[in-house]
Amino acid sequence: MDEPRLHRIVLGERTDEFLRQQSINLAVIGFLFHLLLCVLHGLGRIDLPGMEPLVDSYLDALYTPFSIILAYEVYELIRAIPESFSNAIGKQFEVVTLLVVRDIFKNLAD
Repeated sequence: MDEPRLHRIVLGERTDEFLRQQSINLAVIGFLFHLLLCVLHGLGRIDLPGMEPLVDSYLDALYTPFSIILAYEVYELIRAIPESFSNAIGKQFEVVTLLVVRDIFKNLAD
């Protein structure tokens, strides 16, 4: 497989649009599933030995979508590096901001 074709498959516009849509869908589904686990654990319906710190607060459910969106933003950063240095710097700030916000919610949940 030649390099331009591989680049187009991995970092092309169609792949970017697909990954953007899938990451949004997965973030919403992940949030709802994590929230459901928190609710069921709070009601005593399920017991998750060793995983209590992940489901003991409803704010913990926010960690899941932020992590999924963070993974997509890292992909966007990799995609932006060869295109534009200034865009890559902007993406780095977005990634750092997501890390900080995710950690704030994690600390609030604890």
